[in-house]
Amino acid sequence: MQNFKKKVLKVLYVFFIFSLTLSLYSKDYSKIGGLNFFSTKSEVALGKKYNAELQQKLPIIHNREISEYINMLGNKLVEHCKRRDITYHFYVVNTSDVNAFAVPGGFIYVYRGLIEMCQNEGELAGVLGHEIGHVVARHSMKQLSKKLLIGGILSGVTLAISRKSRKWAEITSLAGGVGFFLTELKYSRDDERQADYLGIQEMYDAGYDPHCMVTFFDKMEKLSKKSKTGGYPSFLRTHPLTKERIRNAEKEIEKLDYSGNGIKNSVSFNYFKDEFRYLPKPQKNVLRRISNKNGFSSGNRSYSGSSNSRNYSTTKVITIPGNTVWKNTGIYLSKGDVVEIRAGGRVYWKKRSNENCGPDGAPGTKGGFFKPISSLLTGCLIGKIGNSGYFKIGSYRKFMSKVNGYLFLGINDDNNFDNRGKFFVKIRVNGR
Repeated sequence: MQNFKKKVLKVLYVFFIFSLTLSLYSKDYSKIGGLNFFSTKSEVALGKKYNAELQQKLPIIHNREISEYINMLGNKLVEHCKRRDITYHFYVVNTSDVNAFAVPGGFIYVYRGLIEMCQNEGELAGVLGHEIGHVVARHSMKQLSKKLLIGGILSGVTLAISRKSRKWAEITSLAGGVGFFLTELKYSRDDERQADYLGIQEMYDAGYDPHCMVTFFDKMEKLSKKSKTGGYPSFLRTHPLTKERIRNAEKEIEKLDYSGNGIKNSVSFNYFKDEFRYLPKPQKNVLRRISNKNGFSSGNRSYSGSSNSRNYSTTKVITIPGNTVWKNTGIYLSKGDVVEIRAGGRVYWKKRSNENCGPDGAPGTKGGFFKPISSLLTGCLIGKIGNSGYFKIGSYRKFMSKVNGYLFLGINDDNNFDNRGKFFVKIRVNGR
């Protein structure tokens, strides 16, 4: 039995050297392969173990709007990735650190500091695409496999490759806690290049401008030059960035049949970033605390709402086409509910004309007997609750509902039917 184990180790070692040598000469990052002792089932099980630790100790944001958006964007990219045999999960961490990372099995974490650095949705999509790329290529599991092999941990290797093994606890103990995973298992330069390549492909296939990944990298490079040693961005500690990597990314984009019409930003992204105004102040240096043998220091929390006593229970983003008379938002208000409404966009209120206005209406167009509110500007966004009286909303209004009923939105005009354009409206309700 002992001789058999030695033969297995020898074969695996030769295979490892062969794979490593091959990777040095192979630059085809579209190919997913390499040394990996772990099955998909084992990888997901390890990821769930790490995720359970992270959920308990990191200041995860559980605000519904933030969670829904980051998972919407992440899964939009996943639809175009090369690995869809697992379920991906995306989380936002309430820390000012600039970082993002993925653990095995499709669990991806993005820090608030990084999100706030992103100027548009395309840049955030680039970061998520890069992290998805690490999961697609199973980089973490390959690094762990090399660690086990180089360390001569034959028992861990034989357990990992045995389909009949039920000793998962022993495997995870050899793999270490999530603190070990994040601080000890470093991606190689080729891993980073491949994650860049896969992320660019995902962005392009999902309809985003792939240059947004490069603009984000440029931001990181400039930040690293300005930062002192103590303030070096966490993202660059876990994802070393080089000018050569940026040039490689630019070359990959040149190979694409890109028309230049990709998505850079969206209204949803702007509303998503606006949500952070309602959260507690972010923590600092979270990555440094994930370093002891247990993986964490104590004292972290997760957040689900705003920093004050109000718990906004409903948030909805809808569009109001220019030809709307009244539209039921589907939001039922109770007496005492606090409602906050923000609106943007343009409506062309005059037939066969380019004259247009924002939600506050068109200047110089007061009056009009047939308008819902005759004293308001034409094109102004207005509202009503149930069958109660009409009231002005404009680009912003915050009020307390005095009655019960559904919230309706409309456009103040004598004749809405030939209007073009639309308003984008975000409604936030605090139920007391």
